[in-house]
Amino acid sequence: MRTLVALLLMASLIVPVGAEAAVAPDCHRHRSRSIGTPGYGRLLHGVLFPAFGPDHFAWNWRAQRIGGSDRTRWGHCRVVRAVLRGIAAYRRRNPEAPPVAVGDMGLRHGGEIDGHSTHENGRQIDLYYPRRDRRLREPHTVGQVDMRLSGELVRAMLRAGARTVLTGPSIRIRASAGVLRWPHHDDHLHAMF
Repeated sequence: MRTLVALLLMASLIVPVGAEAAVAPDCHRHRSRSIGTPGYGRLLHGVLFPAFGPDHFAWNWRAQRIGGSDRTRWGHCRVVRAVLRGIAAYRRRNPEAPPVAVGDMGLRHGGEIDGHSTHENGRQIDLYYPRRDRRLREPHTVGQVDMRLSGELVRAMLRAGARTVLTGPSIRIRASAGVLRWPHHDDHLHAMF
């Protein structure tokens, strides 16, 4: 039964590029406010980043499974919209790319989140690098990372409005303004808006 559920979930993720995008939140209804800093902050009127869409799926790195926790995917409305736009544009430019695995964003009201020293004010998000074998999970070694697509994903987040994107020191992509090499980021990028 568990295998059947996993197959159905994976089949639901195979959506043609250019299909209807994930529904973006209405920021006139959700007047989000980020208070404080990424490392010491909170979030007012945040919105939940959608768990699934034609271009992404939530990834739970704690449990190593598809279906990330709703508890850790809250963010500022404009940031959620920007990331959804950026991921959709990335997939349009790279139709062979697998859907993006979306990790943690923040807690509903911000504040300290386990496993992170930031992610407290709803303006940061973790996106896992695409794997060379196209498997829908995070890469566990640098050799599993598709460097070309990873570079495209980093540039898509910068185009979407990220001020800074942290990448791992072993991720060999062309550096550009706004990209910083940071320890413990060889499996995912950390976009800061």
